[in-house]
Amino acid sequence: MRSKILSSILALALLLVGVPARSATSLADLELQKSVGRIVFELPKINWDTGERDVKGTSAGELIATAWAVDENHLITAGHVCSGIQSAAVDWRIPDRARVELIDDKDEIKKISVTVRLLDPVHDLCALWAPKHGLKPLKLADYTNVRRLQNIRVVGAPLGEYPAARDCYVSSKNSSDQKSEFLRNRLMASCDILPGYSGGPIIDEDGFVVGVVSGGFFAIVPVLPSFMMYGATSAQLKGFLTRLK
Repeated sequence: MRSKILSSILALALLLVGVPARSATSLADLELQKSVGRIVFELPKINWDTGERDVKGTSAGELIATAWAVDENHLITAGHVCSGIQSAAVDWRIPDRARVELIDDKDEIKKISVTVRLLDPVHDLCALWAPKHGLKPLKLADYTNVRRLQNIRVVGAPLGEYPAARDCYVSSKNSSDQKSEFLRNRLMASCDILPGYSGGPIIDEDGFVVGVVSGGFFAIVPVLPSFMMYGATSAQLKGFLTRLK
């Protein structure tokens, strides 16, 4: 009886409140169009019966995520974007070469060739080498200043389209209580992201990067359903960047 009552209350709450939608903002409005683009990996042809590369096999198409400039020679994306696919049927690495596409001031597509330079699977970070790429690097925030319920923007390429920004807020700056080891010590936010946001910068109100998108999931927090996003922190990214020198 109690469970039926709780279910009814939950259903009524969902009807009245709903799942909050986050607004999307163009990068031009945020002056980010010169810093963030979508990264495109041309996937190899695969023999899906054997899981091996085969020039006569079926093309696996393209893998599209998000990348952004962190200094004059490097771009950042998520580690899993660069690492490839491993399963019972398929085991292969994504090619080390890719391209980053941006929309310039004339609404034309600018393409930049990049190569994978450094991978950190623990924090899900990947550094891309693109010497003198000409993009505007984003600055990293001091993570000690990040606070719970802080307003942030998550930038990414939704479903492979050109990037846009979504308004979200920080739900946890250090998810040490998570049972999943992969989710521990991550920045977590209430945010309904879509596939393609992986690798995108998480930006604070002043335009500084506080984290890098890894993924998202659907959760009950604490009673109502909510879309959650998680990612590496700017402190973890700063440690990762020291390995490039």
